[in-house]
Amino acid sequence: MTAGALGSGRLCPQLIIDSPSRAPGHRTTLVGRDLEILTLSAQLGREEHRLITLTGPGGVGKSRLACAAVADVPIARVAYLDLHDTVGGDGLAESLAPRLPDEPSLLVLDGFEQAADATADAVDTLLGRFPRLRVLTAGRRPLRLYGERLFPVPPLPTPNPPYRHDVLELQDHAAVELFVDRARAIDPSFALTAQNAQAVAEICTRMDGLPLAIELVAEKLRLFRVDSLLTRLREGRPVLGGDHAARSPRHRSVRSITEHSFRLLDEEQRALLTRLAVFTGSMNLATVEEFWELPTHRTEQVVEALVGHHLLRVTPGGGEPRFTLFNTVREFCLERLTATGALPEARRRHAEHFLALALQAEDRLTGPQQAQWLQRLAPLHEDLLAALTHLEASGRRTDAARAALALHRFWMVRGHLALGEQWLAKASNAFLAVPGHAERAARAEAARGQFAVVRGDPRLAADCFRHAARGFHDAGDAVHE
Repeated sequence: MTAGALGSGRLCPQLIIDSPSRAPGHRTTLVGRDLEILTLSAQLGREEHRLITLTGPGGVGKSRLACAAVADVPIARVAYLDLHDTVGGDGLAESLAPRLPDEPSLLVLDGFEQAADATADAVDTLLGRFPRLRVLTAGRRPLRLYGERLFPVPPLPTPNPPYRHDVLELQDHAAVELFVDRARAIDPSFALTAQNAQAVAEICTRMDGLPLAIELVAEKLRLFRVDSLLTRLREGRPVLGGDHAARSPRHRSVRSITEHSFRLLDEEQRALLTRLAVFTGSMNLATVEEFWELPTHRTEQVVEALVGHHLLRVTPGGGEPRFTLFNTVREFCLERLTATGALPEARRRHAEHFLALALQAEDRLTGPQQAQWLQRLAPLHEDLLAALTHLEASGRRTDAARAALALHRFWMVRGHLALGEQWLAKASNAFLAVPGHAERAARAEAARGQFAVVRGDPRLAADCFRHAARGFHDAGDAVHE
């Protein structure tokens, strides 16, 4: 079949094929999807499963999975339609109906988001008109039709920190396997070794296990070593630019996919998503509501929409739901904040929020509320550290020192000994540089000495306690002295 116009949109390629083996092909191996292919193929082969929708974030590989699964379906006729560049989609059912055979057949609709309502209407019409037709759709959200079966496509499994040097263990993770496969396409001599295994594992985790992101970052091995790539990611420097040689223009970069998703949001959803980019860890509904001063009902509606578009993901774990931005989405939103000049204010608000939380926690990290506050701070640790770093970098060293001193019990109980000792050393110096803070400097040195004792460094502990005693004496504190 040739291309045809659909509604008010641009020309959309249409391909009607006689056998699944002629589905749009790919020139690289599909890694880590064996179980999904088998499961989806089995579902497509059942006559009662007339409408299946693959859902998942952009770049997760829905299109690849659909083509691979369709190739194993025992059905005579398959029609494939790429809707990525279709806007509007009016008349879709009328355009497709004459081309569909009156026999068992499968229609694959890929990338329907920009014409979601029209696609839903068309699928509903076609399923009613052709009783032996089955439909497989792929998109970021469901069509929400009666009888629709959802098939979520998750990111590839990634290693959990702390990352180990065990090459055999790490290469069993599909995300690492994909990185190594694509890295060898760049450099045939590339191998996962004890020296680079941890870096590769962290890179894959920072790419959220999204195949397209992993492929793009692996292509950067043309320019950087693995450790240099990881350093750039840790510093928040963009590494996912450039084009990927994919079938669809919308799949040639993570940015183009994220931008496409971004355009599907309303203004309030865009504003909230962009501002949430300054969070480095997870958040709950209460944090979002408090941080951006939204009414409770609007917070729930907006967050639910962002989760539905796979721009926010629900973080696994017990207790209340927590939400995290995909790192690829965060990079896109940080670019937007930078371009509009709104990033400094967003980071300031973030730092102020977590400074206040740290100071509030200080007295509650001892006594009967300790367990509650340790549990509350644990998922916020990354954001607390980001706040401290921003306060220090923006010249507010005393505020960073106050927060560090307030968090020292949390770090001690949670075992962040080296981290705590480093921040307390900075805190002591910051307090000493400001008149009237001698007592706080002494407290920081005393806490630092406790960390040194636990770490097994008696010499450092003795020095810290000596400085603390002198500081308490100078501050007139005979009790601590």
